[in-house]
Amino acid sequence: MGLDLNRDLHDFQHWLNELQTSMYEFKHLKITNDTDLEFVRLSTQTKTTELYEKLEELENVISVKLDCVSGDAQKDIEYQFALLKERFFDVRVDFRELLLSSKSWTVQEEEVQNDELTNEPILDDHNLEKLTKEEQLLNKNSLLTNKLQSVNQLLQSSLLASEMNISDLAHSTNSLTDLSNKYSYFTDVLQKIQLWN
Repeated sequence: MGLDLNRDLHDFQHWLNELQTSMYEFKHLKITNDTDLEFVRLSTQTKTTELYEKLEELENVISVKLDCVSGDAQKDIEYQFALLKERFFDVRVDFRELLLSSKSWTVQEEEVQNDELTNEPILDDHNLEKLTKEEQLLNKNSLLTNKLQSVNQLLQSSLLASEMNISDLAHSTNSLTDLSNKYSYFTDVLQKIQLWN
């Protein structure tokens, strides 16, 4: 059981390192005109979500296996596992902050890139009067489409953040349930000891 548990801890650490590497690459992404920021963000979020799910599942497996180990090995493994869980929690917080910050710089970067690509004058009322009705309609549709795409990107990011919050809430609920069960077991043991005395 000890070797199996050590392998699980090693896997947990490996996936946690992958998660941090993915976040680092996303954070230090070189933005150019050719960069599709939304695609990069969504692929990073997908990869990160998959790693989160693997880590949460493995965390539950390790917790169950730890209950079966005793002695000095258990204390050592529990300590290593506590450190990894703490690091995992910190990575979750860092990823949420990265998502929130990426929303703001992504929109700003895309607006700057769009301005650089089009090199067209800003459409104000004076310039609109010069255009034909058809051109006005096309330009308004284009502006509206761009704004809707920006809103869509923000909503997708918010949706992913919400899904991650729900996942964290479920994980916290499971942890509290486990803790409640352990306290119930402890209470039962104390009551039996009192009965024997």
